[in-house]
Parts: sequence; C-alpha cells; structure tokens
Amino acid sequence: MKAQELKDLHTKAAAELITMLQAAQKSLMTLKLDHEQNKLQNTSELANTRKNIAILQTILNMKQTRTNKVKAEALVEEKAKAKADKGGKE
Repeated sequence: MKAQELKDLHTKAAAELITMLQAAQKSLMTLKLDHEQNKLQNTSELANTRKNIAILQTILNMKQTRTNKVKAEALVEEKAKAKADKGGKE
C-alpha cells in the first residue's frame, strides 16, 4: 500500500473500514482456496492481502482507542464538574 492510500484510510469512517476489512478477509479466503487447489498464479497476493488486513485492523483499533480515550476524558470532566457543583451548593 502506498503512503497516499494509507493517509486516505485514516480519513475514512470506521464503518467503511469495516466493510473494506470484510472484503479483504473474503478475498484472502478465496486466495487460500485457490492456492490449495494450485489455481493461484501469483502467490504474493496472499502476503499482500494479509498485510492489507493487518493495516485495516490497526487503523480500526487506533480509531476505537481514540474514541474510548475521548469518552473517558469527557467522563472525567463530567465527574469533576459534578463534584465542583456539589461542593459549591453545600
């Protein structure tokens, strides 16, 4: 995968990345079957597909981690605000 393609992947939505991941996994299954049946001409496609799957999974994991971190920060801020409001009312 080229650098520009990787940058484009980072800008895509998680749902679109999941769809791409599922398509790549189906492609890998097909390639494996073709390889077992000696129908596969270019065996490097197997490695490239596995790498692409790993890249997609990594980007999805990064997006999920970022989302969880933002949610956790918001929760901490909310608790701090609630504690400050409670302390000021007493």
